[in-house]
Amino acid sequence: AKANSENAFNAITSKIKEMDQSLKDAQKDFGMSFDGAYTQMAGLTSEAARFGMSTKDTVEMMGQLGDELKTTDTKYLASATEHFIAIQKATGISSEEVTTIAGEMMRAGKSAEQVEGFMDESNKIAKKFGVNTKKVLQGVSKNIDKMRQMGFQGGEESLARMAARAERLNMDMDEMFDVAKKARNIEGAMEM
Repeated sequence: AKANSENAFNAITSKIKEMDQSLKDAQKDFGMSFDGAYTQMAGLTSEAARFGMSTKDTVEMMGQLGDELKTTDTKYLASATEHFIAIQKATGISSEEVTTIAGEMMRAGKSAEQVEGFMDESNKIAKKFGVNTKKVLQGVSKNIDKMRQMGFQGGEESLARMAARAERLNMDMDEMFDVAKKARNIEGAMEM
C-alpha cells in the first residue's frame, strides 16, 4: 500500500511539474501571464488530456491562437482553445492549421463557438462529398486568407465546399484561385 501511494504521489508530482514547466515556457515564448488563471488552466489541460493532448501541446495551441489574434489574454485564449482541442484530435489537422482558421474567423468577428460550428459543418461537407475532413480543413487553412482578399461570396462554408470539391476532383485549390483571379479582369477573361 505504501508503494502504491508513493507511486501515485510521484505521478501527481510529475504532472504538476510538467504543467508548471509548460506554463513557464508559454510565458517565455508567447508573453502570456497565467497569474490567476491556474485553476482555469488545470481544467483546460485536464480536458485536453481526455483527447490525448499534453499540457505542452495545449499551451502551444493557446500561444499560436494568441499570435493569430494578437492577444495574450490567457482567460480568453484558454476559453477559445477549449473549443478546438477535440477538433484537432478528431480530424488530425495540426494545431497551427486549427489556429489559422480560428484566428482568421475570430478576427472577422466570429466567436469560438461559431468557429467550432464551422469546423463541424466542414466535417459534414467532407462526408457529403466523400472526402477526408483533414484534407478539407487543410485546404481551408491554406486558403482562408485568399478568400478574404477576393471577397468570396458565401464565406467560410463556401470555401469548405470548394476545398471538398477540389479534393474530390484531385485539383489544387491554388489553381482554382488563379483562374478566379484571372477572370476578374478583362485581359484575363479574354485569355480564358
